[in-house]
Formats: sequence, C-alpha cells, structure tokens
Amino acid sequence: MTKLFIHIGPHKTGSTAIQSAIFSNRTYLRDNGIYVPEAGMTRAKDAHHNLAWQISNDQPYRADLLGWEELIEEVEGKDVALISSEALCSYPNAYHEKVADLVGRGFDVETIMVWRHQLDIINSAYTQRVKTFQLFRDFDAYWPSAIVEDRYFYDRSYRKFITTSGKTSLLEFDQKNLLGNFLRRVGLSDPESLQAVTNSSANVSPLAHEVEALRMCGELFRAWRINFAEALQYLTGLRPGYDWTGRFYGPSEDQYREAAALFDEVNARFIEAAHADFQPSPPKQKLRHVFDAAKLDRSEGQAFSRYLKELTAWGTSKAR
Repeated sequence: MTKLFIHIGPHKTGSTAIQSAIFSNRTYLRDNGIYVPEAGMTRAKDAHHNLAWQISNDQPYRADLLGWEELIEEVEGKDVALISSEALCSYPNAYHEKVADLVGRGFDVETIMVWRHQLDIINSAYTQRVKTFQLFRDFDAYWPSAIVEDRYFYDRSYRKFITTSGKTSLLEFDQKNLLGNFLRRVGLSDPESLQAVTNSSANVSPLAHEVEALRMCGELFRAWRINFAEALQYLTGLRPGYDWTGRFYGPSEDQYREAAALFDEVNARFIEAAHADFQPSPPKQKLRHVFDAAKLDRSEGQAFSRYLKELTAWGTSKAR
C-alpha cells in the first residue's frame, strides 16, 4: 500500500517555501524514501497544480501535464509519495471525493494542512494583492471586507478537509520551523540536511513605503501591463537612496480585538475537530506601521514625491 501525502496549503501559509524545498530536492527525497511524482506538475515544475485544475470546474486542466490517473500509475510500487498544491484547498467538495476515490483504490492518504492565524493571512494577503496590482485601497478600507471572507472561518470553509476518508494532519504555521516540521511529518528523519540547500527567499514582502507606492501607482501600472515583479525589483534598487523606516503594514490594536472576537472560538473548534496537537497561537504581536505620505514632514514629503516620480518614470519607460 502506498502512503500518499497530499499537501494542500492553504494559500499564504508557507506553501511556496515548502514547494521550493520539495521540487528542488526531488532526488534527495527519493533517495530517502519519499517519491515526488512528475504527473500533475506545472510546466515550471514547482507544484502539482494540474491535479487541482483537473478536479475543478474553473481552471484550465492540461492533459499534457498529466493528471490523477497518470499519477496513480507513476507511484505504483512506491512506499511513500508526496504531492503539493495549495490550489487543492479551493475545491473542498471535489477534493473530498478524490480522497475517497484514492482510499477506495488502496492508497493510505494523509492530507497535510498548515494552520495560520487569520489576522496574519489578512495582512500578508493585503501586501500580495497590492504588489500584484489587484488592490488599490488602503488597509483600513480593505479591512471590513477582508475580515468577513468565508475562507477565514476555518470551521466551515475547511471542514471537508478534516473529514475525509483518509487522515488529516494539521501543522501550525511557524516561519522558522515550518519546513523542518513538514519534512518530519512526511517521514524525513534528517530535514536539516535538506534545508541547507533550499532557497528560502521566495515571496519576499516589500517594505511599508514600497507597498504604499505600489498601491498608488497600481491602477496605472496594471493598465500599462507592467510586470509587478519587475516593479518590485526596481523599488528594491532604490532603497539605498531613500531611508524610511518600518517594515510592517497591517492590523491596528482595534483590529486585533475585532479579529479576536470573530476568530478565537472558530480556531478552537477547528483545531479540536482536526485532533491537532497544538493550541492556536495569537497573531504576531506587532504594532502597525502604516506609511502615510500625508504625515511626512516637508523634506520627507519632497523625497517621497521624487520617489514616486522615479517609479512613474520607470513605469512609463516600460510601457512604451
């Protein structure tokens, strides 16, 4: 019987770092008894998203990237196999059915989910959406709609994942130890040796003033079809010339209290239902540093104006 670990994220819980480790070390993992199949990988070979697309109704499954049947054939005879796609978390009903199918065909399926406090995800998602030109509101305007998104009520939105016919393991998000904890969960006895050769620089967040600059220029840059990764790289190059402090852009103390009222019981119920061996931790205790150009003094304001002009001039040159 093949033990099949399926890592499903969800989004903003360190999936990119985990996948970077998995897919850049397939040979090492195979030599240590953990097989990472080819079937279902994206063209970039950085996740098994094609498996999620196959069971979805709104994503472009590609037959040439292979699917579940090809994966089943590929892992035949393997003791342990591991796949990873946070996109699977978007399709709870279809995933529930797929696990039942796999168990019925003789697989020992274990789903691995990572729990992260909603407040930390909201903050991370805000930065992600701004820097990819999907959001142009400031954080306070974004907050009321973000905090009531269905996905943050884990006891409802993720219930299907902890009631499959297979097993579900819930890991607590711990940025420093997440990769090691994950690798130990899938049976790697010496994860430190793998960590030493992995790239942990994926999804680096911009600084607070860079978030604000991207937000202010975002609609224009999106209309010009500017690549957001190039914009962030350009801003990184400007850092030596502009010295603004503050690296955190997120919830205020009032918003912490509002989130606690909404999510404390939700998290307790979800973690208990998942039979997890940890208690839910509070969100990161950091005061918000909101970069507010209106509060800059005259010289700082002039410097920020020059900063925006440089960014806009760069964007104009890229749009031509």
